[in-house]
Amino acid sequence: MSILGVNRKSDILSLAEQLKGKLPFPFETIAVAVNFLPIQVCNKEAARIAYLYKSKLILIHIGALETDQKKKISDCVLDCHINESNFEIIDQKGPVVSTILNVCKDNIVDLLILGALKKNLLLSIM
Repeated sequence: MSILGVNRKSDILSLAEQLKGKLPFPFETIAVAVNFLPIQVCNKEAARIAYLYKSKLILIHIGALETDQKKKISDCVLDCHINESNFEIIDQKGPVVSTILNVCKDNIVDLLILGALKKNLLLSIM
């Protein structure tokens, strides 16, 4: 049994069809959890995938973002040839997992991209 209460691939596809009225591919909406590591490889890769699929990209940050931080994220995405109308930055406070899942549910996300470093980059430099 999975988190959603379905355990077969056909059940998952059926659930996706109920939510959007279609199968979850090709991806229309892609979300990525973002942070402020000096190397934003994951963010750029998500933007590249969104560009390839002509999808909307949602960048999720847990916590409040300052204006300059939003600009850094926007610049990173715009460098990957994504139009401003095709991406959205969502910053919300709350428990990480449930907040990300709620954003995905509210925006009917087809693909969620997550990643983490093995250990904190700052600690590995020191």
